[in-house]
Amino acid sequence: MTPPGPGVTLGPIRSAQSHHNNYLIGAGSKNIMHLTKIIRPYLVVSLLLAAFAAGCVSAPVQEMSDARQALQAAADVGAQRDARDSYTYALELMREAEEALNRGEYTLARERALAAKAAALAARSEAVNQTSNP
Repeated sequence: MTPPGPGVTLGPIRSAQSHHNNYLIGAGSKNIMHLTKIIRPYLVVSLLLAAFAAGCVSAPVQEMSDARQALQAAADVGAQRDARDSYTYALELMREAEEALNRGEYTLARERALAAKAAALAARSEAVNQTSNP
């Protein structure tokens, strides 16, 4: 095979081969771009929902109310006198719940309110047992 003469170039052959390679690479890129366009809205919605769920924990209104009622029930049977340590512990947990609520730390406030309720109910039981078994 003899080399091409003057004026004949291999440019179009190289261009065609280069164009073919670009087409193959471009096809993959186009598919990825198309896939990205399809997934992007779902990804954005998913991220927004995750941020909303993580950042929008509601205030533990019911838990705080339940804990206050349990403390009142304990006080009504004399827990501050007959179950002083348990009752004081319940009050301390309630104070921590209220402080966490005021700081906007709702998860902590909920945990402390539930613990205060449990401690208040225990103090109430202890006081009732003290009264019935002097």
